Amino acid sequence: MPRFNPFRPYSIVTPGMFSGRIPEVLALEQALYQTRLGNPKNFLIHGERGIGKSSLLFYLQSLAQGNIPAPDGNHCSFLTISIELEPAITYVDLIKKIGAEFQRVVASQQQLKEFLKNAWEFLKRWEVMGVKYSNQRTNGLEPHQLLDDLAYTVYSTLDALGKNVDGALILIDEADKPSPQANLGEFCKLFTERLSKRGCNRVALGLAGLPEVIERLRNSHESSPRIFEVLGLLPLEEADRIEVVRKGLVEIKAKTGIEVKIAREAEQSISHLSDGYPHFIQLTCPIFCTTS
Repeated sequence: MPRFNPFRPYSIVTPGMFSGRIPEVLALEQALYQTRLGNPKNFLIHGERGIGKSSLLFYLQSLAQGNIPAPDGNHCSFLTISIELEPAITYVDLIKKIGAEFQRVVASQQQLKEFLKNAWEFLKRWEVMGVKYSNQRTNGLEPHQLLDDLAYTVYSTLDALGKNVDGALILIDEADKPSPQANLGEFCKLFTERLSKRGCNRVALGLAGLPEVIERLRNSHESSPRIFEVLGLLPLEEADRIEVVRKGLVEIKAKTGIEVKIAREAEQSISHLSDGYPHFIQLTCPIFCTTS
């Protein structure tokens, strides 16, 4: 009989299946709270492959968008821009990608358009970036001018929206992948400075990547790592590993109507074999489960 795996190995875990990481979750929730009150807090999540970086980012994205409640029971309303980086991305590509996603996010929220009368024209410019900014010198625009354009677009949009949104959250996953030509550290440093100079203090920047991402940021701009609160993800503790398994069993029953049981010894075996990596828990859990 085929067995249903409630997990999707190699994929992001949904907030309902998320387990552990209490200190990191509290730190990220605090970052949102600080940013909403005009004291932005940037963060950098790093850890080995399969440790749960992308799932943690996705949890924060769901929280920031208001899909799940904040600890105080209220719902956040951040404009949330989420992108992934590739090895071949350039500095200009990076700015284009963030700008295009920012435009898409705002455009998808019809109820906000009436508040964007002046900012909307700037947002619409990003619709044609594939043509207008096809290289670093198109129409005489240098990369720093493009960066200024992005910063002003974010500033003018949030200024127009006022208290209708809590702010903006820009999440960059796979931040370790780009080559040095992407100058990710320089972008982070200069972009946050430009926003600060405009008095745009409700934008938080969050990165996630392998441990070497910190050194790559430093090589791009020596002081860029200092703008982030660094959160290093370690393997899950045993109690959290077992919680992952038990949440999976609840999901199986909800999806299939079949109750699946697991012996305490099997839970301990999964905990031991996974070494605390959520990815391996997802792979090994179905092997130890039996239907009742």
